[in-house]
Amino acid sequence: MATQIQQQKKNNHLWKYELISGLVAGFVSVTCCAPLDITRTRLNVQHGTNSAGKYQGFLNALTTIYKEEGFLGFYKGYKATSITYPIFHSMFFSIYNYVKPKVEKHLNHKTNILQYVVASCSSGFISDVLTNPLWLVRTRMQVQFLHDQNCTKYNSVIQTIRSIYHEEGFQALFKGLGASLLGLTHVAIYFPIYENLKIYVKDQKNGEELNSTDIFNISVFSKSKQLLSSEINLQ
Repeated sequence: MATQIQQQKKNNHLWKYELISGLVAGFVSVTCCAPLDITRTRLNVQHGTNSAGKYQGFLNALTTIYKEEGFLGFYKGYKATSITYPIFHSMFFSIYNYVKPKVEKHLNHKTNILQYVVASCSSGFISDVLTNPLWLVRTRMQVQFLHDQNCTKYNSVIQTIRSIYHEEGFQALFKGLGASLLGLTHVAIYFPIYENLKIYVKDQKNGEELNSTDIFNISVFSKSKQLLSSEINLQ
């Protein structure tokens, strides 16, 4: 009985650990990958700006940004990015770990794959809707240089949100949400693989708890299968 109470208390505080770990991991990854992130974003949106065709491939974009804007050019929009990614990931995993047992309870007669799909997609839907204004702000701040090299229309997250709201209306803060929701197919592939691999590896270890190396290997394999499935679907 005492063990069950202790486990329940541990589970009650789990969301806090998920939230904090998501924030920290998101912040570290954003800081390290900012040059890659802004390069990818610039490549994706350049054809709708005054700089159409400016970047001829990823490496060319990377070197062009550095030559024209310096090292700090890779961190334009960093404030928005450093807020958006950590908030999204900490929110997603906190919601996922809260929703998953409830989904398992109500769909206990269904396959666990369906349970994981429902849990991951519902968590992704909520997270996408709540953070979409931040994703929009991040993109606007990263690409404003493409419209006008002297453009400093968006200077901060709050100022950008206010500017979009006053000039384009509240609904403008949710531009691109439809495309984001289409991306839920990725979590629908990733999490069933990830969760079932955790069960499999734990069984292979005779019920022993998984260590950080196990989790890392499972995550990498699951992501690889997800990317492979996405490529096959696009062909």
